[in-house]
Amino acid sequence: MYTKRELFKSFKNAGMSVAGAVGMLANADFSALDSEIVHEIDCRRMKRPAFVEDTCPFGLYHWMGSLRKGKLWAFWRECGGSIGDAQMQADFAVMELMSAYPTLFADLCQTEDAEEAAKKILLTYTCSSAPLCLPVKTAAVKLMEEIKAGEKREAKADPAERIAFAPQWPPLPVLSGDTGAAVSTAQALLHARGYYAREISGEYDGRTQDAVEAFQMAKGLPITGQIDGGTWRRLLSLEA
Repeated sequence: MYTKRELFKSFKNAGMSVAGAVGMLANADFSALDSEIVHEIDCRRMKRPAFVEDTCPFGLYHWMGSLRKGKLWAFWRECGGSIGDAQMQADFAVMELMSAYPTLFADLCQTEDAEEAAKKILLTYTCSSAPLCLPVKTAAVKLMEEIKAGEKREAKADPAERIAFAPQWPPLPVLSGDTGAAVSTAQALLHARGYYAREISGEYDGRTQDAVEAFQMAKGLPITGQIDGGTWRRLLSLEA
């Protein structure tokens, strides 16, 4: 099972701002998680060729096309469970944004405008039509109000509970040899800023370190080759 709160936290932990995470939730079609196709695949009655060749949009973000649906299928097989699992699909969306839509992902890490974030995701990522912008933006406003109300409730909670639920961002410094979502986020941001032209791999290799050092040099930061707090802040800054 999932909750919107859990998905919100996962988007935040991937590096998105509050507004960016809200934009992702506003575009998510949760009704698609219980479709007939989900049951057909989970029961092994629909195989990969039929799934990727099907022309209907699928999942939280209405993935279409054999390439994107093929990648989703591979990601699901690696994760296991149901192909209709919301967390799995949200994780796939983050991975796809980092690797194939780095500029949009960078925007979602910086934006403070949930309505604008929702609109960009709608038109750039889910590739839906403009007339749908109004309901999606309305959903973003409503979700933002819910998030703020939740933050007020947490502010009154016991300090230990607030620490337990605190967003894990910015992450600890990222060093050469590290792997994971934080590295992928850094690579996507460096790509969006013109310093990294390689694949978003999630591996902090020599090419990534070279890009970090070039960025640090250009921005007058200490050239350490490590993504420390100062480098993270500058990468996520609107002036970066």
